[in-house]
Amino acid sequence: MKRIIALIDNVFSKVEKHPDIKQIKKVGELNVPTGKIVVCDPLVEPEIEPIVKDFPKGKFPVYLYYSHEEDCIAFAELRFSEAAVQRWEMALVDDQDLKELEENEIFGYAVDSSLGCFMDIEGQKAMLNHENELSDKLGDKFTSYYDNYIDNLFFGPGAVDEYYCEVKPYDNNPNNVIIFQAGYGEGFYGSYIGYDKDGKIAKLVTDFNILEE
Repeated sequence: MKRIIALIDNVFSKVEKHPDIKQIKKVGELNVPTGKIVVCDPLVEPEIEPIVKDFPKGKFPVYLYYSHEEDCIAFAELRFSEAAVQRWEMALVDDQDLKELEENEIFGYAVDSSLGCFMDIEGQKAMLNHENELSDKLGDKFTSYYDNYIDNLFFGPGAVDEYYCEVKPYDNNPNNVIIFQAGYGEGFYGSYIGYDKDGKIAKLVTDFNILEE
Protein backbone atom coordinates (compact mmCIF):
# COMPACT_ATOMS: atom_id res chain seq x y z
CA MET A 1 0.00 0.00 0.00
CA LYS A 2 2.88 2.38 0.73
CA ARG A 3 4.08 2.13 -2.87
CA ILE A 4 0.59 2.88 -4.19
CA ILE A 5 0.27 5.95 -1.98
CA ALA A 6 3.74 7.08 -3.10
CA LEU A 7 2.58 6.83 -6.72
CA ILE A 8 -0.58 8.84 -6.03
CA ASP A 9 1.40 11.45 -4.13
CA ASN A 10 3.80 11.71 -7.05
CA VAL A 11 0.99 12.26 -9.55
CA PHE A 12 -1.04 14.71 -7.48
CA SER A 13 1.88 16.70 -6.10
CA LYS A 14 2.97 17.82 -9.57
CA VAL A 15 2.37 21.48 -10.25
CA GLU A 16 2.32 20.63 -13.96
CA LYS A 17 0.80 17.46 -15.35
CA HIS A 18 2.55 14.21 -14.56
CA PRO A 19 4.43 12.93 -17.67
CA ASP A 20 2.23 9.82 -17.80
CA ILE A 21 -0.98 11.87 -17.72
CA LYS A 22 -2.17 13.15 -21.11
CA GLN A 23 -5.12 15.21 -19.97
CA ILE A 24 -6.86 16.35 -16.79
CA LYS A 25 -10.50 17.12 -17.46
CA LYS A 26 -13.20 18.58 -15.26
CA VAL A 27 -16.32 16.53 -15.99
CA GLY A 28 -18.92 17.95 -13.65
CA GLU A 29 -19.76 18.92 -10.09
CA LEU A 30 -21.01 16.55 -7.42
CA ASN A 31 -23.66 17.69 -4.99
CA VAL A 32 -22.61 16.62 -1.47
CA PRO A 33 -25.40 17.53 0.98
CA THR A 34 -24.53 15.00 3.72
CA GLY A 35 -20.75 14.57 3.47
CA LYS A 36 -21.19 10.80 3.20
CA ILE A 37 -19.55 9.70 -0.05
CA VAL A 38 -20.01 6.42 -1.90
CA VAL A 39 -17.48 5.04 -4.38
CA CYS A 40 -18.52 1.92 -6.29
CA ASP A 41 -19.52 0.24 -9.51
CA PRO A 42 -22.91 1.98 -9.84
CA LEU A 43 -24.48 -0.86 -11.80
CA VAL A 44 -23.25 -3.83 -9.78
CA GLU A 45 -23.13 -2.57 -6.18
CA PRO A 46 -25.15 0.67 -6.15
CA GLU A 47 -26.31 0.10 -2.57
CA ILE A 48 -22.82 -0.16 -1.06
CA GLU A 49 -22.15 1.66 2.20
CA PRO A 50 -20.38 5.06 2.17
CA ILE A 51 -16.80 5.74 3.17
CA VAL A 52 -16.59 6.08 6.95
CA LYS A 53 -15.00 9.55 6.88
CA ASP A 54 -17.19 12.64 6.82
CA PHE A 55 -16.38 14.85 3.83
CA PRO A 56 -17.04 18.57 3.34
CA LYS A 57 -20.55 19.49 2.26
CA GLY A 58 -21.34 21.54 -0.83
CA LYS A 59 -20.78 21.22 -4.58
CA PHE A 60 -17.37 20.03 -5.70
CA PRO A 61 -15.72 19.41 -9.07
CA VAL A 62 -14.84 15.97 -10.39
CA TYR A 63 -11.72 15.56 -12.53
CA LEU A 64 -10.62 12.64 -14.68
CA TYR A 65 -6.95 11.92 -15.38
CA TYR A 66 -6.38 10.33 -18.78
CA SER A 67 -3.34 8.11 -19.26
CA HIS A 68 -0.90 9.33 -21.91
CA GLU A 69 -0.06 5.96 -23.44
CA GLU A 70 -3.21 3.92 -22.79
CA ASP A 71 -5.73 6.68 -23.55
CA CYS A 72 -7.99 5.62 -20.71
CA ILE A 73 -8.85 6.99 -17.28
CA ALA A 74 -6.06 6.43 -14.76
CA PHE A 75 -7.54 8.37 -11.83
CA ALA A 76 -10.82 10.01 -10.82
CA GLU A 77 -10.66 12.90 -8.35
CA LEU A 78 -13.31 14.61 -6.26
CA ARG A 79 -11.68 17.92 -5.33
CA PHE A 80 -12.76 19.65 -2.14
CA SER A 81 -10.10 22.38 -2.18
CA GLU A 82 -7.07 23.58 -4.09
CA ALA A 83 -4.81 23.07 -1.08
CA ALA A 84 -1.74 20.89 -1.52
CA VAL A 85 -2.03 17.40 -0.09
CA GLN A 86 0.36 16.65 2.76
CA ARG A 87 -0.68 13.08 3.48
CA TRP A 88 -2.86 10.31 2.07
CA GLU A 89 -4.84 7.52 3.64
CA MET A 90 -6.88 4.69 2.17
CA ALA A 91 -10.65 5.21 2.12
CA LEU A 92 -12.41 2.60 4.25
CA VAL A 93 -15.98 1.34 4.46
CA ASP A 94 -17.82 -0.19 7.43
CA ASP A 95 -15.51 -2.11 9.78
CA GLN A 96 -12.51 -2.41 7.45
CA ASP A 97 -9.21 -2.38 9.34
CA LEU A 98 -5.90 -1.56 7.69
CA LYS A 99 -4.14 -3.90 10.12
CA GLU A 100 -5.83 -6.82 8.38
CA LEU A 101 -4.12 -6.09 5.06
CA GLU A 102 -1.04 -7.94 3.88
CA GLU A 103 1.74 -6.11 2.02
CA ASN A 104 0.46 -4.77 -1.33
CA GLU A 105 -3.18 -5.57 -0.45
CA ILE A 106 -5.82 -2.84 -0.58
CA PHE A 107 -9.42 -2.21 0.30
CA GLY A 108 -11.55 -0.91 -2.53
CA TYR A 109 -14.42 -1.82 -4.80
CA ALA A 110 -14.85 -4.38 -7.54
CA VAL A 111 -15.85 -3.25 -11.02
CA ASP A 112 -17.68 -5.63 -13.35
CA SER A 113 -19.54 -3.15 -15.57
CA SER A 114 -16.41 -1.14 -16.50
CA LEU A 115 -17.80 1.86 -14.58
CA GLY A 116 -16.99 3.64 -11.33
CA CYS A 117 -18.59 6.63 -9.66
CA PHE A 118 -18.69 9.28 -6.96
CA MET A 119 -21.97 9.98 -5.18
CA ASP A 120 -23.31 11.36 -1.92
CA ILE A 121 -25.75 9.03 -0.18
CA GLU A 122 -28.57 11.38 -1.25
CA GLY A 123 -27.50 10.98 -4.87
CA GLN A 124 -27.41 7.24 -4.25
CA LYS A 125 -31.00 7.35 -2.99
CA ALA A 126 -32.12 9.39 -6.01
CA MET A 127 -30.52 6.96 -8.47
CA LEU A 128 -31.92 3.85 -6.77
CA ASN A 129 -35.37 5.40 -6.56
CA HIS A 130 -35.25 6.35 -10.23
CA GLU A 131 -34.22 2.83 -11.21
CA ASN A 132 -37.17 1.39 -9.30
CA GLU A 133 -39.56 3.90 -10.87
CA LEU A 134 -38.24 3.13 -14.34
CA SER A 135 -38.58 -0.61 -13.75
CA ASP A 136 -42.18 -0.18 -12.61
CA LYS A 137 -43.00 2.09 -15.56
CA LEU A 138 -41.48 -0.13 -18.25
CA GLY A 139 -42.51 -3.48 -16.80
CA ASP A 140 -41.44 -6.32 -19.10
CA LYS A 141 -39.65 -3.80 -21.33
CA PHE A 142 -37.20 -2.99 -18.53
CA THR A 143 -33.88 -4.71 -19.28
CA SER A 144 -31.50 -2.97 -16.88
CA TYR A 145 -30.82 0.53 -15.59
CA TYR A 146 -27.85 0.75 -17.93
CA ASP A 147 -29.70 -0.39 -21.04
CA ASN A 148 -32.81 1.66 -20.37
CA TYR A 149 -31.22 4.85 -19.06
CA ILE A 150 -27.47 5.20 -18.52
CA ASP A 151 -26.43 4.00 -21.99
CA ASN A 152 -28.26 6.96 -23.45
CA LEU A 153 -26.31 9.34 -21.20
CA PHE A 154 -23.04 7.98 -22.59
CA PHE A 155 -23.95 7.50 -26.24
CA GLY A 156 -27.38 8.98 -26.98
CA PRO A 157 -28.36 12.39 -28.38
CA GLY A 158 -26.90 15.10 -26.20
CA ALA A 159 -24.22 12.86 -24.69
CA VAL A 160 -21.07 14.80 -23.85
CA ASP A 161 -18.39 12.10 -23.82
CA GLU A 162 -18.24 8.30 -23.94
CA TYR A 163 -15.92 8.32 -20.91
CA TYR A 164 -18.31 9.87 -18.38
CA CYS A 165 -21.85 11.03 -17.66
CA GLU A 166 -23.97 12.61 -14.95
CA VAL A 167 -27.00 10.83 -13.52
CA LYS A 168 -29.47 13.48 -12.33
CA PRO A 169 -32.89 11.98 -12.91
CA TYR A 170 -35.05 14.63 -11.23
CA ASP A 171 -35.19 18.27 -12.29
CA ASN A 172 -36.39 19.32 -8.83
CA ASN A 173 -33.69 17.33 -7.02
CA PRO A 174 -30.07 18.62 -7.12
CA ASN A 175 -28.57 15.30 -6.06
CA ASN A 176 -26.57 13.56 -8.73
CA VAL A 177 -24.05 10.82 -9.50
CA ILE A 178 -20.90 11.28 -11.59
CA ILE A 179 -20.14 8.04 -13.47
CA PHE A 180 -16.97 7.33 -15.45
CA GLN A 181 -15.13 4.59 -17.26
CA ALA A 182 -12.88 2.69 -14.83
CA GLY A 183 -9.40 2.23 -16.27
CA TYR A 184 -9.24 -0.91 -18.40
CA GLY A 185 -12.68 -1.92 -17.14
CA GLU A 186 -13.10 -4.87 -14.82
CA GLY A 187 -10.87 -4.86 -11.76
CA PHE A 188 -10.53 -3.99 -8.09
CA TYR A 189 -9.76 -0.36 -7.32
CA GLY A 190 -8.78 1.52 -4.19
CA SER A 191 -9.67 5.07 -3.20
CA TYR A 192 -7.55 7.46 -1.17
CA ILE A 193 -8.22 10.58 0.89
CA GLY A 194 -5.78 13.49 0.69
CA TYR A 195 -5.38 15.89 3.62
CA ASP A 196 -3.91 19.39 3.57
CA LYS A 197 -1.44 20.82 6.08
CA ASP A 198 -4.27 21.71 8.46
CA GLY A 199 -5.68 18.18 8.42
CA LYS A 200 -8.66 19.12 6.25
CA ILE A 201 -9.78 16.85 3.41
CA ALA A 202 -8.66 18.25 0.05
CA LYS A 203 -9.19 15.32 -2.33
CA LEU A 204 -10.76 11.91 -2.76
CA VAL A 205 -9.03 9.91 -5.49
CA THR A 206 -9.75 6.51 -7.04
CA ASP A 207 -6.76 4.76 -8.64
CA PHE A 208 -7.61 2.57 -11.65
CA ASN A 209 -4.28 0.75 -11.68
CA ILE A 210 -3.08 2.18 -15.00
CA LEU A 211 0.18 3.80 -13.91
CA GLU A 212 2.83 1.52 -12.52
CA GLU A 213 4.11 2.03 -8.99
